[in-house]
Amino acid sequence: MSRYVLGLSGGPFRGHETYGMPDIYFHDASAVILAPDGEVLWAAEEERYSRIKKTTWFPANAVTAGMRTLGLSASDIDAVGYYFDERFCDHSLNDIYFWRSDVPRRTARELIHERLSELSIAVADADLQFVDHHSAHAAATQHGSGWSEDSLVVVMDGGGGRDSTTAFLQRDGSLRRVGRLPLEKSFGMMYAYATHALGYRWGDEYKVMGLAPYGDPTRFTRLLERVAPTDPINGVRLNAEAFRHGLVESGWKLRAAEDPFDQIHKDFAAAVQLWLETNALRLIRHWRDETRTTRLAFSGGVAHNSTLNGRILNSGLFDAVYVHPASHDAGAALGAALIRRGDFRSPSPRPFSPYLGTEYDVVDIERAAEAFRPLITVRPAIDAVREAAALLADDKIIGWFQGRSEFGPRALGNRSILADPRPAVNRDRVNFAIKSREGFRPFAPATTPEGGDKYFDLGGADTSFAYMSHVVPVRPEFRTSLGATTHVDGTARVQIVDAQQNPRFHALIDAFAQLSGVSVVLNTSMNNSHEPMVETPVDAIRLLLTSSLDALILEDLVVTRSATTDLADFTIELPVHVRLEWRLPERQWFLLDIAARTYHRQRRISPATAAVISERSAITTSVTDETRELWRLRWIDVVKIGAATEGTTSAR
Repeated sequence: MSRYVLGLSGGPFRGHETYGMPDIYFHDASAVILAPDGEVLWAAEEERYSRIKKTTWFPANAVTAGMRTLGLSASDIDAVGYYFDERFCDHSLNDIYFWRSDVPRRTARELIHERLSELSIAVADADLQFVDHHSAHAAATQHGSGWSEDSLVVVMDGGGGRDSTTAFLQRDGSLRRVGRLPLEKSFGMMYAYATHALGYRWGDEYKVMGLAPYGDPTRFTRLLERVAPTDPINGVRLNAEAFRHGLVESGWKLRAAEDPFDQIHKDFAAAVQLWLETNALRLIRHWRDETRTTRLAFSGGVAHNSTLNGRILNSGLFDAVYVHPASHDAGAALGAALIRRGDFRSPSPRPFSPYLGTEYDVVDIERAAEAFRPLITVRPAIDAVREAAALLADDKIIGWFQGRSEFGPRALGNRSILADPRPAVNRDRVNFAIKSREGFRPFAPATTPEGGDKYFDLGGADTSFAYMSHVVPVRPEFRTSLGATTHVDGTARVQIVDAQQNPRFHALIDAFAQLSGVSVVLNTSMNNSHEPMVETPVDAIRLLLTSSLDALILEDLVVTRSATTDLADFTIELPVHVRLEWRLPERQWFLLDIAARTYHRQRRISPATAAVISERSAITTSVTDETRELWRLRWIDVVKIGAATEGTTSAR
């Protein structure tokens, strides 16, 4: 009998019945499918299909897409691993049940079986295994490293069940826990607390990392030492009240989400980043000394702090360092599947490939193009790689869509926005006109192995630079000539593209080098700040039409905006997480984001636009401007009258 194993992360509820569960519960839903021999056949995050960032919904769409892509039936899945232990899941559910008497009382096991049965997947109760969260992270990361030698595996996040940081010793194919910090001693939660202090919200920690190089950490060093002292044995001892009072006494200016940053905010970000680097390194050094290992596999949400990873790489503590490309909770689904299978060692000597999602064929692409005609023009490329390189050399910003989508938060050359890395102004062009995000945010340079050694200081421990996991210095002589991808402190989060792992993207970089003399391209994820990375051809064309992208290379097609701007052939459809509501006290129409449970999101709209939504009528000239703005912000979708796009539903 076949033994395909399904790994899951995400919540046990359907999207419309989360019952007020906080956003920090069961986030980063994903699905992973292992072959009978343990090969990773499929991995994708639910957010790519639901279009809800860091979604907590059960990953039904990702599971369905995986089985469809692999040609599997529901009966082929006969074992399931889930990324949290059962006791923790039931405890989290009881938090909801305590306050909500209207919610049916079901255990986590019952709920997971229900969700699977809705996909016609039936597994024996003994074949559904709930896995310790940090063990799942560790298994995925050790598997990705491919190491057989003894190694230290460190998992560091906000909290995973009862622990916030765990150290394992990997030896002879087994993981032995050698150290832990409890939830209340969390490095990740300390960083998240600081993120909130800066006017951001949970999940925005990477923005603080990008802001940090603009500040002077000395302004807040003593405050952090006083309110968040640390040591390798006891972890963090955060005094939240003293933290808040200390900020006020320092002249702190409370910042709302859309407010500009003052220098005091930049200094605070710098201090928090330095605090994390200093204390995480101290803790990792302690466990290195305890285990006498020379290899580190690093995972958990904190492992996406690529500046910290760069410090670890150059610390001299290890001969080799590996950071998993899906170190956040989506990657724990892989570890849960591996543990359920009973062996987390990789069956293949090849490096771990992150290109594990859906690939779209000519029929899919033509159907997507037809959905947006006459707003776009489409033509076949004579040579897509060379045409893309020519566009970049002509200072055009393009979308680059090819092959299977990436697993993890980084665009690694299959769902990417690309630009010429030389003009510093391109950083602002991409940040403001396309990504709709803060101007201080840096972009990654993607280069070849030869370019990596030429342009960047890659000294330190042996590692893979394939996943944008490490910030390294740009060599001084190239910092000006790589103005769009060199951060203010002279560093960059580099990606080195291997010709065997991604031959087409590698060929594009080579082709650009022939035209420009520079074997580097600016690479960032294909999305704006209001949505996850694109998954489908429809998603990619939608971004083209709601941004300043100059062109979209969609496999072997070149797609551009047409001169037509009239939307008379189109109507408005609401995404699955948006509802239209009439409020009597205000006598106004609102759009409500039902997925944003912790942070209330709403948008007032005109009666005319509400009428188009509720009646599914044509978009008239009088509401075109409002429609385009709502579309750009992803409150709505624009579809041809009589058609529907994937991932959307009609107004209710």
